[in-house]
Amino acid sequence: MKNQFWHSQLEDLSFRTLQNLKREFDFVLVGGWAIYFYTKSLKSRDIDIIVRPEVLSQLKQKFEVAKNEQLRKYEIKTAEFDIDIYLPYYSSLGIPAEDILKKTIILEGFRVPEREILLEPTKTTGMSFLSTK
Repeated sequence: MKNQFWHSQLEDLSFRTLQNLKREFDFVLVGGWAIYFYTKSLKSRDIDIIVRPEVLSQLKQKFEVAKNEQLRKYEIKTAEFDIDIYLPYYSSLGIPAEDILKKTIILEGFRVPEREILLEPTKTTGMSFLSTK
């Protein structure tokens, strides 16, 4: 029970951070939080977003952003969770980030990939983002 409360606090903090990011920056939400808005189960702790280069510049003005060349993404590290930042024509989540940007919808106030993108098998794993195996 104690561990569950700890997770709930982190998830709540992550969600408040996500809401604050939405107020200031234009992004497409991917990863666990995007899945949560479709399924209403298993909230996330980390935040994963796709941004255009000009938004990355804005994020760098407000946060300490590190480049992770090996994983082809940028990262904001906090004591509680990470914010992973993906860029078109640089990052791939199994599907190129630029392709994901072309197929989005607004779900609960957040821009997320269309369901078909989340269900599409990725080139790297052959599994979809929603795959349970």
